[in-house]
This record gives sequence, structure tokens and C-alpha cells, in this order.
Amino acid sequence: MQTATVLGWALVGAALAVALRPFVVRYAAATEPAAGPPPYGVLEAATAVVFAALAYRFGQSLELLAYSSLGGFGIPLATVDLIARKLPNMLLGGATGVLGIALGADAALNAHGGDLTRAAIAAAIALVAHGALYAAGMIGGGDLKLAGLLGAALGWISWEATWLGLSAGWLLGGITIGVARIVKSRGAIRDIPLGPFLLAGTLLCVALSGFWPTAH
Repeated sequence: MQTATVLGWALVGAALAVALRPFVVRYAAATEPAAGPPPYGVLEAATAVVFAALAYRFGQSLELLAYSSLGGFGIPLATVDLIARKLPNMLLGGATGVLGIALGADAALNAHGGDLTRAAIAAAIALVAHGALYAAGMIGGGDLKLAGLLGAALGWISWEATWLGLSAGWLLGGITIGVARIVKSRGAIRDIPLGPFLLAGTLLCVALSGFWPTAH
């Protein structure tokens, strides 16, 4: 049953990526005409892998639907951010809406009210912390909105997941910038977006969260 769930959900992820590809291509082309579209199969394969990992982690549950919103909308978000240095509100809104509805329903149906409260507090903390960086001009508005979304997603799991997931995103970004300092110019370093690293750190933490005892 688990194998069927994992494979079936991977196909759902690939289908969602196919449906969102036209938006990614149009938005990227309108914002950064010189950049080429992502190669066929890359978005689809990446989303399928993320959906498969999440299905293995959560099984058939509302949590699977909630966290799949991060993969289904997050892969296109990361792609657009890499190409055009933008995080479109449509994709952010889609992910936020699905995550919020699914976790809210889970809290109501499965007595996870405490988890929902922790998620809301974690989102607020993430917004405040990243809001200071936004006010200082160090991150963009899209990064700020994304941080709040990811804070909520990680907070639902545990406080440990919140700190680890967001820290992992910043660590991945820092490593990339460090490598870029060695092999590229300073101008290229300034063009490295934060969004893909925050998403990668969060998805990695969510997928591995079942291996520590604090996760529910």
C-alpha cells in the first residue's frame, strides 16, 4: 500500500508540474527575456521526487496534502527565483492557501490544535526575524513572505524542525555564496537568490523529520 501511495503521489506531482510549467515559462520570459525556459522534464522530475519523499514520510494524510503544497508550488517558485529573481505572489498564495486549509482541517479533525498554535507562532517569529532583514534591505519582499510560510510549515512539526529547517536554508545559501566567491565575480554573488535555499532546507527538514522523536 505504501509503495502504491508513493508512486501514485509522485505521478500527481509530475502532473502538477506539467500544469504549472506554462506559468513558469511565461512569467520568467516576461521578467527576464534573455533567460531560457527550464528544460523539459526537470520541473516534473524534481516535483515527482519531492512528492514521493513526502508520501513516504506522511502516508495518506492531510499532512501529505499540506506539505505537498510546498513541493508543488515550491519547485516552480525556486525556478522562477533562479531565473528572474522573483517569487510570484500567485505561487506563494497557492502554497499558503493549501497549507493553511490542510493543516487547519487536520487540527480540527485530529485534535492537533496545539500544533496549529505552534505553527502560527513559528510563522510570526519567522516574519519578525526576516522582517528585520527586509527592513535593512538584505532580502526582498518575496523572501519575507516565503519565510513566514515556511515557518508555519516547520512549526507544525516541532520547534526543533523550525530552527533546523530555516537554519539549513541559510546554511545552504551561505555555502553557495562562499563557493561563488571563489569561482565567480562579486556581481554574480549579489544575484544569488535566497528563496531556493530556504525551500530546499525546509523540504529536507520536513522529509527527515520523522527520524527524530520530537516530531508528531
